[in-house]
Amino acid sequence: MVMIPFASFALSTLALGTAILVEATACTASQRIAYAKQVPAAYAQPTVPQTYAAFLAIPFGVPGLTDPCTTTIYPNGGSGVVVGVTGQGVVNFGTETRQVFSSVTGVYQDFGQNGTTVIYTNVTLGVQSDVVIPVTFSAQVYLDFNVNCRIFAVRAYAEIPTYINGMPTMLYQYWGKRDTKLNLPTNSSLSVTLSQADLRTLTTAACSTTFSGPDTLTLNGEPSDLTSHRPASCLQALRKLRSDLESQNPSLPKLSDLPLRIVSENNFPTAAGLASSAAGFAALVRAIADLYELPQSPEDLSEIARQGSGSACRSLLGGYVAWDMGSAADGGDSKARVVAESIHWPEMRALILVASSKKKDVGSTAGMQATVATSQLFKIRASEVVSREMALMEKAVLAKDFESFATVTMRDSNSFHATCLDTSPPIFYLTDVSRAAIRAVEQINDAAGKVVAAYTFDAGPNAVVYYLEENERAVAGVFKAVLGGIDGWQSGRGSGVQAFVGESPVKDTVAETLKSGVSKVILTGVGEGPVKVQEHLIDTHGQAVQKGHAA
Repeated sequence: MVMIPFASFALSTLALGTAILVEATACTASQRIAYAKQVPAAYAQPTVPQTYAAFLAIPFGVPGLTDPCTTTIYPNGGSGVVVGVTGQGVVNFGTETRQVFSSVTGVYQDFGQNGTTVIYTNVTLGVQSDVVIPVTFSAQVYLDFNVNCRIFAVRAYAEIPTYINGMPTMLYQYWGKRDTKLNLPTNSSLSVTLSQADLRTLTTAACSTTFSGPDTLTLNGEPSDLTSHRPASCLQALRKLRSDLESQNPSLPKLSDLPLRIVSENNFPTAAGLASSAAGFAALVRAIADLYELPQSPEDLSEIARQGSGSACRSLLGGYVAWDMGSAADGGDSKARVVAESIHWPEMRALILVASSKKKDVGSTAGMQATVATSQLFKIRASEVVSREMALMEKAVLAKDFESFATVTMRDSNSFHATCLDTSPPIFYLTDVSRAAIRAVEQINDAAGKVVAAYTFDAGPNAVVYYLEENERAVAGVFKAVLGGIDGWQSGRGSGVQAFVGESPVKDTVAETLKSGVSKVILTGVGEGPVKVQEHLIDTHGQAVQKGHAA
């Protein structure tokens, strides 16, 4: 977590007028620092749950240190929650919080300005509040002393951990399950996790003794079902891991029994063939794992994410990620592994042509099971093609061999959609606009005299076109010349693309189809797995905070 600098906060409310001169002589900086160093000791051995204190407040009655004082909490940079301490104990006007500090270390600095001395302490801690929002983080505590070297006010700045996750896009497709209950695939697969700066799922998780009823998930502002098998399996597995920790260490707060509130938003279309479920389940699993302080590695957590969405297991890792199908009946060896980190091939770029943001007519789960049951081509693909092509793909990625990478990527995309057509009844994920995107890539490669672009389609009509940064003008520039008037080119990466000038390699009929059907472009690169951020979707009272999402 990035610590918030002192200069970020206004101190106008703390002016003490004539107290400035008195403080300068009566309460020295060395005294203030000495007293501030006593503060962590007051928290060192709290009795839980009998001993309560306001969140990051100074406990009442610390000898020689503090009179009853007030504390203001600024969670996530928001408006302050005032907490008062009296001789009777803690009076909470906001969130009551148990002291469950895992460690306290101080970094002290005396500012001595504006008539008030402010000392900040970096505190690493685990807290349990009536809204438990994640557990291990850093905070800044500002201690304001009066002329008698008594702390009269405390201001604490803290953050609610939230995870963002990038969208995965397939290089070698996952399609078909050998075990629908455990979400075990019929073949191994490989994907790229795209950059969260451009496509992201933002997910916050919280639990609380004040929450009533079952777990809830709010997705893009709307309630979403958590009772179906796939999400329920994820939550059950995560709770089991937390419960095991609580059994091993009885002093831990019993979070596993508390209802969960999960809020998630995508900035790209949901259920439209852009792997929203994969990104969503990966961010959900990572956020709850942090809430529960689980020690499992991303690779181990990928086994849990797989139960929610098969492709989610790859999304817990960044860069180029394989999902090994495994052979164990219980799925214990069906998990993700990193083929290459995101920084391995930094020149890789992706251009997404959004041909439809509507929900698919045939969902991925129903579609793949129909293919498994009825397609003869699928059986040949699974038994004879997959292992060879996966090896070629991994080799191309590790060697940074774009032509081989592109050839295998396009060949697999075609093979995957051929099995969809071979399904009974046939499944049509590609549209006329999708086929126009394929033709455009072929024409761009023909004009370049080599393979400079590669297309791939997941279970939907939206094209992902890969290219290297050095070929941006020859690939993205050509698409910008054709589609320059649509959303996506005006800001971010899109604004930096120079439109191709001259006779376009894309034929007029293809260009017209693209213009009539592509509504948006998204330019991105290779990204990391889930990343903790300071932005959040749940406030300190457990209420959803909407940030805005894609339609």
